[in-house]
Amino acid sequence: MAQLGSDRRGRVYFERQYIWKMETGRVAPSIAALAHFARRLDTTIAGILKGV
Repeated sequence: MAQLGSDRRGRVYFERQYIWKMETGRVAPSIAALAHFARRLDTTIAGILKGV
């Protein structure tokens, strides 16, 4: 399974610690980060933010 913080080729864009900080509310993701995660999850930024 591919890591969420990396691209399809395995290049790391976000370290695990940064993703953990986003998950726990310690940092807010940038629009660029949200766009990256949306692509990796095959959804839209709106889909990620739905219900927030």
